[in-house]
Amino acid sequence: MRVGTTPWSAPRVHGLLAAGARADRLAELARAVRGRPLDPACAAPLRVLRRALRENDDEAVRRAARTLLGRGPGLTPSGDDILCGVLLAAHALGTPAPGIAAEVTAPDAVARTPLVSLALLRHAVRGECVPQAASLLRGLAAPYPLDPDPLLAVGHHSGTDLARGLLAGLAARR
Repeated sequence: MRVGTTPWSAPRVHGLLAAGARADRLAELARAVRGRPLDPACAAPLRVLRRALRENDDEAVRRAARTLLGRGPGLTPSGDDILCGVLLAAHALGTPAPGIAAEVTAPDAVARTPLVSLALLRHAVRGECVPQAASLLRGLAAPYPLDPDPLLAVGHHSGTDLARGLLAGLAARR
């Protein structure tokens, strides 16, 4: 894709956390997200998704993803941003997320969420994301203090919901 005259491509996160995320960095991110509002329609499905990821229950992961897809307000609903975060966490760890990928690439997904959000989800299926998410993922393995603010500042709620998805995906595979 070209932006103006400069070629641009989305950052890729595959394998960024192959050695894992530092526990202290995950705790920093969790503290930064805690207390920020979550669309009420996403709270219960997110809990179900976290549990399904921890239990490695592919069918429950897929059902939770289907429930979250398109849920919440805006061009990128909270549920979609959460799913992007989980997909990106899986790529960063070098592990697949086939249930979520199947739901967001299913033929009916186009009718369930805005096209802008669907495009971002499909980028996340390939491990591609906004620069702020890639930077945060790199920071989760770094020896310096984590700075989640650039990601949390993305959109009205998108950055925070992406961070929630990252946390869910990373915590499940610890």
